[in-house]
Amino acid sequence: FTADPIDIVTRFFVAEKDGRVRLVWDCRVSNRRFSPSPPISMPSGTTWGALELEPGEDLFAAQSDVKDFFYSLGINSDLGRHLCLPPVRSSCLARWGIPVIQQGGKSWPFLRVVPMGWSWAFWIAQRVHAYQAWTSSALSFDRLIHDHAPPPSLSDKVPVIIAYCDNLEVAGTDPVAVNVVKDRVVAHLRGLGFGVHEETSASVLSTSLGCDIDGHRGIIS
Repeated sequence: FTADPIDIVTRFFVAEKDGRVRLVWDCRVSNRRFSPSPPISMPSGTTWGALELEPGEDLFAAQSDVKDFFYSLGINSDLGRHLCLPPVRSSCLARWGIPVIQQGGKSWPFLRVVPMGWSWAFWIAQRVHAYQAWTSSALSFDRLIHDHAPPPSLSDKVPVIIAYCDNLEVAGTDPVAVNVVKDRVVAHLRGLGFGVHEETSASVLSTSLGCDIDGHRGIIS
């Protein structure tokens, strides 16, 4: 809570395919105070299409997903004051056993995590996941692939990493090496306190970035 808010954000909900709802924040007012986030290199279906297989080789992919990723990324109180909720009377806080910031007045709750809807949210999430995946993988930086650089050769059996926001793909021609790297990254993320779910082991069939990937036939659709 703060007695000195800067901006107020409002919340709304978006339906998910499985019937659940996703919490999203309307940060348009506070976004006007921030400069645009810098450009960032991202993977896409083109990234998959740029990978080359030798004749007779299969492409294997293993996957994971960081659960509630945005809400696992903390922000400090200085930033949180730009992301306040409507005020609560101090008398209510006292009744609920919450420390009162100013007697007889109002206090504003503020977010302590990165909200979906803030203009820098995706940039921060992408940088965090890509950096943590790469540093924990024990692979060279060129194995972290995206659209703006040619991918390395897969002929050496060393996997590549594709990180897109909360999704991780580890791909390569050696399924054992693919699983080792994926498991190493996942263990590291869990050690940092992130929840990781939707794990899959190396397979020639996968869906990633809106594409269906058949690593046996070498087809992306």
